[in-house]
Amino acid sequence: GAATGVPIPEKREALGNQFEASLRSFVRLAKAWGSRPVLMTQVLVHPDGKGGFAGMIAPEQLARGDFDAASFASIQDYANAIIRQVALSEEALLIDLATARTWRHREDVYDGLHFTALGARRVADIVAGALAADMAKTGNR
Repeated sequence: GAATGVPIPEKREALGNQFEASLRSFVRLAKAWGSRPVLMTQVLVHPDGKGGFAGMIAPEQLARGDFDAASFASIQDYANAIIRQVALSEEALLIDLATARTWRHREDVYDGLHFTALGARRVADIVAGALAADMAKTGNR
């Protein structure tokens, strides 16, 4: 169907429910096998600095999912909120990349979503620090 600006409520809710169920399944399976599950939010940097995406994703690609550029960030925020909630309720380690630092377009991410070499090194430092702190807290090595 045509892009509506925001995914239709039923579709957004269905996507959220499927995503949440998948995350919970992953966390519970990891725990069942004796592993410490780790969930991580995703970074989204607005290339134009104004909250828009300046052609970052082709309009026809967005329309296939009933999104437009204005709604893309809201669905990203929605997914990150689900990740945070599942990590809390399932007692999984959360690495909240989205809020860990101020990410910069072109310096940290080259297209708003995908990390540059420098951005990837920064992610690695954040992940390593979170894992080390968690291992020290839980006594795992």
